[in-house]
Amino acid sequence: MRYSGAVLRVAIVPPDLLTQAPDRPPASDTRAETANRLLDGLVEASQRLLEMPLLALLGVIAALAALGAWWLHRRSRRGRSVRALRWILVGCVITGCVVVVDRKIAVLQDGVANLRAQTRASITALLRATGKQAPKRQTWLFDRARAEERLTQRFGRVETTALLCDEATDVVELAIADPPLAALLAIVDLRCPSLAIVIGDSLAEKTMTSTFARRHDCTVAINGEAGNSGRPGCGLGPWQGYLVQRGTCLLREQPDNPRPFLCFDAQNHATFTAAAATARELPPDAWNAIWGRVDLLVGGEVDAREFRNRQPRTAMAIDAAGSRLFLLVVDGRQERSWGMTRPEAGDLLAAFGAHDGMLCDEGGSTCMYLKVFGGIGNVPSDKLGEERPTYTHFGTAVVDDR
Repeated sequence: MRYSGAVLRVAIVPPDLLTQAPDRPPASDTRAETANRLLDGLVEASQRLLEMPLLALLGVIAALAALGAWWLHRRSRRGRSVRALRWILVGCVITGCVVVVDRKIAVLQDGVANLRAQTRASITALLRATGKQAPKRQTWLFDRARAEERLTQRFGRVETTALLCDEATDVVELAIADPPLAALLAIVDLRCPSLAIVIGDSLAEKTMTSTFARRHDCTVAINGEAGNSGRPGCGLGPWQGYLVQRGTCLLREQPDNPRPFLCFDAQNHATFTAAAATARELPPDAWNAIWGRVDLLVGGEVDAREFRNRQPRTAMAIDAAGSRLFLLVVDGRQERSWGMTRPEAGDLLAAFGAHDGMLCDEGGSTCMYLKVFGGIGNVPSDKLGEERPTYTHFGTAVVDDR
């Protein structure tokens, strides 16, 4: 049996021939070997061509097209037939260029995705191998055994990798086999005296989550609201609610368009107001607040709507005491991760102890910055895994003096 690139060839040899060495191979074997080598050569040549820079590749096509036009001109002197053949050649060249460009882009996308996956795997493996532990803390902020038990009951086979990032933050990577899902969950201890909550207020223009996170030295940061679309100046439209930054109210929700929001006092104690709640005013001690789009968990109950709609997800939640914060991103619209329904996202958060929470802007906006990874930790669904700029951001940082 021989497999080489494009051809699989099976030869069954009678036992009596095993002891004989024929002087020359049969003619049929020679022809098959020649065809096999030809196909191997074509596959290798096409792979080498695709490795060329795109402009050089298009230059090769243009040169071949010019050579073909010259050959047609030499072969025929009748104007009508030459013009027809030239148009046919032009059509073939255009089609070939489109196919080559499309294939080249696909090769680049695969390369970027593989490089990103290898980098993520290397970072995770390094952190796991070195046994990275946060200063002043040696225990998890969640019941890991109980969480994994509940995740297995809900999702089947689940692989988790947990990291202690700093004295206030755990990060859990989750990989679910069926359907394929990849998620990142940050669990933040709001009681940590050195914890600072950072609210991004770029309501005039959109900025990157990674830029916001590096500016404020965030341990973890997630996307805020991108508005009506991914366009730079699309405006918030109906997607707006309460936004408070260090005691200053920057934006209020519209009376006829309630949105859920999380509120934090000066000591970072958290409260949640659901979109369905009738009491909508900010608490008098509101120090930081940010809104979401729809309810996800209310009083420990998971919202069961959108049980068939799989999307990339960004979610924020708190526990019943308001002392732990959960930041979740789920990759979607990718072969490696299809995305989650709303109930699945709620069940995942509930498995770690979340009690109230909301879905935020999602889809192409979904991303999470992790300082321990040195950048965006998930793979956004836009383009080649690029993050999308948004109007607002949310992050946490550990500082010496708040």
